[in-house]
Amino acid sequence: MAALQALDLVSVTQPLSNMLNQILAALPSAFGAILILAIAYVLGRIVAELVTNLLAAAGFDSILVWLGLGKEPAEGERKPSQVAGYLVLVAIMLFALIEAFRILNFALMADLIYEFIVFAGRVLVGLVILATGIYLANLAYDTVMASNTSQAKMLAGATRISVLIFSGAMALRHMGLANEIINLAFGLLLGAIAVAVALAFGLGGREIAAREIDKWLKSMK
Repeated sequence: MAALQALDLVSVTQPLSNMLNQILAALPSAFGAILILAIAYVLGRIVAELVTNLLAAAGFDSILVWLGLGKEPAEGERKPSQVAGYLVLVAIMLFALIEAFRILNFALMADLIYEFIVFAGRVLVGLVILATGIYLANLAYDTVMASNTSQAKMLAGATRISVLIFSGAMALRHMGLANEIINLAFGLLLGAIAVAVALAFGLGGREIAAREIDKWLKSMK
């Protein structure tokens, strides 16, 4: 810059000087953003390792067996507790990235990442609701089957399907995916079940109902 100024090349030195001033002004913000990301990564690794160990000690790695969706991971495969720890690390880094973008005055990028975190949180909670519904559906199925009543298998299957549909509707609604369609489908399903039950009892109990009505008419006379 000094050499160019000595040559009196104003048309070259002025843009370069402005660019250098902008770079020097942005260096503290860039350094602060990098520092935030570095600290967040170190803390995130520690917290993720802690979460992984706690979940593994609590038996979280057997969650697929509890839900009836699979078996325990084999040796060398990524376990559910490790996946949960990785998600914790990603969440911490995303929050740090929001602060880094705000320091750099990239408000639009910070807002986009924030909206993504909110949506991802809703999806995660929806998956938890669905997993709980699957567990309760299997539990209800086993309970009905253990009752040894007549048509236990049919009743157990109907109970499982009902719980799965209800939990699936709750999960999708919490995720914010097509609320109107879910409400309409759930209402139609309940209406269809009510009509089916009414027809079954109506057609199957016509003779009983006729006898009761006949007795009622005779008693009125």
